[in-house]
Amino acid sequence: MKIRYLFQKDERDIPSSEMGINDWLKRIVIIAILGNIASYIWLVLTATANFQRGLDLIGTVVVVMYGTISIMTLLFTIIFLVSNTLSKGLVSNTVFISCTVVLLALSVSQFKAIEPAGWLTERIETHELVTTSDQQYQYRLELVNTFQSNEKVRLYLKHIHTGKESKINLAIDLGDAYIIQSSDKRWVNMESTDQPHRYIMTINDVFSIPKDTFLIDTAQATSTLIAQEKEINYE
Repeated sequence: MKIRYLFQKDERDIPSSEMGINDWLKRIVIIAILGNIASYIWLVLTATANFQRGLDLIGTVVVVMYGTISIMTLLFTIIFLVSNTLSKGLVSNTVFISCTVVLLALSVSQFKAIEPAGWLTERIETHELVTTSDQQYQYRLELVNTFQSNEKVRLYLKHIHTGKESKINLAIDLGDAYIIQSSDKRWVNMESTDQPHRYIMTINDVFSIPKDTFLIDTAQATSTLIAQEKEINYE
């Protein structure tokens, strides 16, 4: 003989419509929980450019703030979900739904909090296009994903007559810091030589890095370091 507690509620006593609604609410909140976890992982990845750089002050504040709110809301919601409070009245259901709405709102906000530049897309700093002395190319120096482990420096070229574009990597180490003294000053100079498709590119006095000189072969899209400044002191 089975004995039922006086105040225990059997599932057979719950209307089928109410059980159906509760099942749907549980599914929605589980989706909200998974979405919130995924969005927070996305937030951390974008803030660190997939761990290519460390967190700056703003990124740290954003990650900690969203993390604290998400963890508190997740714990509260999971407790509600495990304790099966959906069948205990309107107030419990209202609180449960509110937590779900907060989780969904946090998920959307976390996806939009930080742009994925430097990871999924390149973060480029550059200057205006400059024309070579022989009127064959427009060029500019591009600093890509600076202060990250995947940073690089390259030369962007565009042939004036054909419109063909090319990007040539340069063996330049920016180090931990660099200085841009003037935003409207060209960062490099390219001079034509007596050999077709070959140019001499020199870094201008804009950065706190050695003023190296490169031979640029536009036909092969290559660069060769031909002169290197040994020491530099900006104190």
